[in-house]
Formats: sequence, structure tokens, C-alpha cells
Amino acid sequence: MMAINTKRTNSTLIGLEDAVELSSYFSRNANHLRLWEPLRSDDYHSLTAWETRANAFAYESAQGQAYRYAVRLKNENTIIGVVNFTNVVRGVFQACHLGFLLMKNNKAKALCLKVYRRS
Repeated sequence: MMAINTKRTNSTLIGLEDAVELSSYFSRNANHLRLWEPLRSDDYHSLTAWETRANAFAYESAQGQAYRYAVRLKNENTIIGVVNFTNVVRGVFQACHLGFLLMKNNKAKALCLKVYRRS
């Protein structure tokens, strides 16, 4: 899958280059996301942990198993959300699970809905 772009956002497949911003995004939004995320250890959002995860996500994408996107406003580096297409099923019946996490901001909700519709 390629990038998913709207008039106001750019969504790119997560790679190692996103680890710093992912660590920051999840740390900043941990309290907000707590309602939807399982309990996490203290080091879950460390840079090292996100580097490992980002490499695993890139491998999953290369294998066609899952596609995980970092959503940013156009011309900005700050991640405002994450959209995940996981458990990809190929063949006659093509399907996947869709999940997303958004920063605590009403604008982000509307923007990620547009990303979902573009995909």
C-alpha cells in the first residue's frame, strides 16, 4: 500500500524513521488512549521499544500482512493519529481489521475519518 493523502493530511507507512515521533505521540497521549489500550509497562513508549516496533511494522507491510500508517497534517512532522490495517486476508475474500488511535483533539477525529475513507 502506498501513502494515503487527503487535502489536509499525509499518511505514510510506519518505518524506523518514525520511531522518535511515535514515542512522543504515545507518551503525550497515554492518558487519553488509556481507555482503548491495554495496560502498558513503563518502558513501552521508550525510543528503543518504538524502534523495535517500527521495524516489525515495516516487515509486516513488506510481507503484505499488515499496514500501519502514521497520520500527520500536511507540512508538519507531528503525528496526530495512527491507522492500522491488520490481519490482512488475501485471495477471493479480501479483508482486514481496521483500527485507529487519535490524539485528544476533535479536529484529529474528522481528519482520520477522511484518511479512512480515502483508503
